[in-house]
Amino acid sequence: MGNPTNSAALPVETNRGRLIAFGLGLFVGIICGVFGAGGGGMILIILVFILHYPIHVAVGTSSFIMMITAASGTAGYVGYGNINIYAGLFASVPTVLAAWLGALVANRVSERALGRIIGAVLTTLGVAMIAT
Repeated sequence: MGNPTNSAALPVETNRGRLIAFGLGLFVGIICGVFGAGGGGMILIILVFILHYPIHVAVGTSSFIMMITAASGTAGYVGYGNINIYAGLFASVPTVLAAWLGALVANRVSERALGRIIGAVLTTLGVAMIAT
């Protein structure tokens, strides 16, 4: 099938890269479990700055990871009966629509523009966290 990024092999296509990615994923998982933080943003930073993934591939990969995490968390809460279905639908329907729109935009902008958008969002979130 070939490499869709039209660039050199991704880091996880080597045994060393796989081991590094596994270790970093384990680290992020432990940090997220201990502190209750979401891992998608941290994985995005690792993919871009440490593993040197193209930004579009990194965004898609971290989004997929967030989807798996959200699904497993939801399953756990459903198992304990801690889900308000109406509130969940009220929040999730617009979220899914906005994510679809975001994916359309992200796939149409350049690597540089997408990197700047992500940088602005992460900076804004960081400032908001510090302010609160």
